[in-house]
Amino acid sequence: MMYFYIYYEKINVMRLFLTLIVLLMLPGTSLLAQTSARSSWGNEYSRKEFRINIDVFPNPATHFISLSESTGVTKVVLYNMVGGRVREFSEITTDARYSLENLPRGMYLVQIIGTNNVNLAVRRLFKQ
Repeated sequence: MMYFYIYYEKINVMRLFLTLIVLLMLPGTSLLAQTSARSSWGNEYSRKEFRINIDVFPNPATHFISLSESTGVTKVVLYNMVGGRVREFSEITTDARYSLENLPRGMYLVQIIGTNNVNLAVRRLFKQ
């Protein structure tokens, strides 16, 4: 299993998505998100390391998607492969179903956002 580390402090969102697209295309890769926040009392950095284990299912999907884990999730955003925002869901509940109605067939990226707008995960989704 290969691990890639992404270090960021105010990283450009489009650059992050392009990097994640390339990484997600590699078979057997896993993403480890690591954030670094500057302390307001000095130049020291405190780092938090956590593994993201949220899946989007069913995949491929036809009418709806769900999340395997919704704890700490505040928003789910769908992007097409050009990077355009297609849908945004902000009412996150356990066992929620997010509608894919009226979306054309194709590949999408599902961005899962947590509290303080932290990117928890980005997953590929195929809509049939």
